[in-house]
Amino acid sequence: MDAAAWAAIVGPITTLLSGLGGYWLAGRNDDARDQRAAAREEAARRAALAERLEEQRHTFQRDILLELQDELQHLARITTRIAIQDRKTLKERGQLYLLPEEMSDEANQIVISVQRLRTRALGACISPIDKMLSMRRRACGA
Repeated sequence: MDAAAWAAIVGPITTLLSGLGGYWLAGRNDDARDQRAAAREEAARRAALAERLEEQRHTFQRDILLELQDELQHLARITTRIAIQDRKTLKERGQLYLLPEEMSDEANQIVISVQRLRTRALGACISPIDKMLSMRRRACGA
């Protein structure tokens, strides 16, 4: 075989193999690019989800703490009313008696509500609530 025939055979085969190799490399690059894009999208979705969850957690916690604050204010008011009632009873009768039923029921409902919210809001900010409840127990003799 002479050189011209050899070049005529090898030239198209080389061109064909080069084209197939280029096509294969382009496919691999496209796959890698798609995988990187999918990974970026997944990371962005996870970050968005984490942000959304953190915002929901913050909103939930804020709502619980605001509700707890309201109930603690009610607790302080009823504790004051109980202390005033006890002073009045001591002044009039010389000793303590049971609270009026509506006052006792209201105090118990508020304590239950505070304890329920306290359980939901477990955290470092709970110790002042414990102090408030213990002051109420001492004031009411409970």
